[in-house]
Amino acid sequence: MVKKERLRTILEQIESSQIIEPELFKNLTYQEKELVENLYEKGLVKSYLEATKSLNVDEEWLKFTDGLDHKQTPIVPLWKNVFRYAAAVVILITTAFLVQSPPTIVKQGQQINDGEVITLRRDNQDVQIIDEDGNGQLRSTSGEVIAEQDGNRLKYLSEYKLDTIVYNELSIPYGQVFELELSDGTLIHLNSGTTIKYPIQFIEGNKREVYIEGEGFFNVAKDKAHPFLVRSDAVTVEVLGTEFNVSSYPENPEIQTVLVEGAVAMRNSKTDDGDIILKPGTKGSWNKATLSSDISEVDIELYTSWIGGELVFQDTPFKEILVMLERRYNVQIKNMNPDLDHKKLNARFSVQIETIEHVLKSMRKILSYDYQINGKEILIK
Repeated sequence: MVKKERLRTILEQIESSQIIEPELFKNLTYQEKELVENLYEKGLVKSYLEATKSLNVDEEWLKFTDGLDHKQTPIVPLWKNVFRYAAAVVILITTAFLVQSPPTIVKQGQQINDGEVITLRRDNQDVQIIDEDGNGQLRSTSGEVIAEQDGNRLKYLSEYKLDTIVYNELSIPYGQVFELELSDGTLIHLNSGTTIKYPIQFIEGNKREVYIEGEGFFNVAKDKAHPFLVRSDAVTVEVLGTEFNVSSYPENPEIQTVLVEGAVAMRNSKTDDGDIILKPGTKGSWNKATLSSDISEVDIELYTSWIGGELVFQDTPFKEILVMLERRYNVQIKNMNPDLDHKKLNARFSVQIETIEHVLKSMRKILSYDYQINGKEILIK
């Protein structure tokens, strides 16, 4: 339960200092940490303090926190949903209202900064900008509702029927994560810097196929009659119903699949080595340079913690850590100290609580370096 007075005390300190210190979060619950961070990012700290000081919102507050307690997913913490809850607080204390609106449509030829926003390319080649905090509907050219957006999740409806495959393509920029629910109920968590191509409806009698570049965690709806295929470069992962993570960034030397639950077959189109069958707790890797495959037992948390807004490193080279920080914080890091590249670290960071500067300061306590931040550009010396 989120306690109003405890929250006010923390927010008053943040409003006074204008920064968030990690020490402030020691005695807060998970929901309270989420809410404080998002109120701060939204610039709503002062408004909340003023409103709750003069208004009696206890009843509304209980309704709001009850919603927080009951909207948690038992499988993974969907921390980005808190943006909606933070917005709900503002509605309660300012008596404002929301108007549902469809995503902004960008016509062919129109320039957009697609490295900063979530974009959806539809079958007619129109590109739509998706506001991760927005709500609305996607409609077909005939006006039928094919999908609904609720905050950072886009859900395609099973009621909309087609007799041919029609693809949409969703792109997530650096610094953001997003959720996609396909028409069969399959839920996909998409990491920063990921593009996925998928049918808006699966067709009876056909396999369910999606194409991904980047990283996604899949919770596949069971359907033995229609196997689910995830294609990435030369690698295909085939499942019937399971939970697994696929990482296939272009700059990475390997395509990796980590199985959480169920069973998957991992194959590639470059060799005739046959399928790699994964069991829970194992990782299948395909090396792009050597065209070789490998299977190993792993700590699942290292590969799935990003879903809950965390970065976990275990004996991870500094060079690899910088790449992951660039994606998650949407920054460019230039390392002028190559001696650090192969230094290994064990660390855990909460992206929604700790800024990139907090992370750099923490790592500097272990590795000796200086850094300079200029906007989104970071120089390590």
